[in-house]
Amino acid sequence: MGVPEVSSLDAADDSFVCPCCFGTSHAIWKLPNPLILHWVINPGLAFNELILGQRLPRLLFICKSCPMPLARRSYVFCPSCGLYSESMIWSGWNSFGHWLGIVCPDCGRRIPSLSNALSWVILKGLSRIDQLAGRPFEEVRSRWRWRFLAWEWSRAYRGRERISSRRANDEDA
Repeated sequence: MGVPEVSSLDAADDSFVCPCCFGTSHAIWKLPNPLILHWVINPGLAFNELILGQRLPRLLFICKSCPMPLARRSYVFCPSCGLYSESMIWSGWNSFGHWLGIVCPDCGRRIPSLSNALSWVILKGLSRIDQLAGRPFEEVRSRWRWRFLAWEWSRAYRGRERISSRRANDEDA
């Protein structure tokens, strides 16, 4: 399943059209961008990922045509449905609690996200211990995962609605 995600993500590199200004001039933040690399190699950020549940998408598209601030002109690509969502959906009040990853507000599938190197090592170690124990809670964990992803989908959808209603209020003023 990893190979189709990578190929569809690579296909998105050339097909970006800004949903706001319809411009095609953009920058892509992915590894080895220094800010993205900082998330991966800084061991202190493992706390953010494991305890706080903060996640960073694998690809971040920044529109160069929009006159807005950086936060409002950055978009996340969903390889499942092929749509771009504002990165603001997963910021502010909705930036915590994404332990299983960020979820697309349109299709409800997981968007590929980065993992901190230290948190990856910790999770691999815990996975190995779980394997050796015979995976005693596999059924419970599976049910919990589906409920959590459904909850994440509703959070992302509400986040998008909140942002669009705030933008509509700003335009009316």
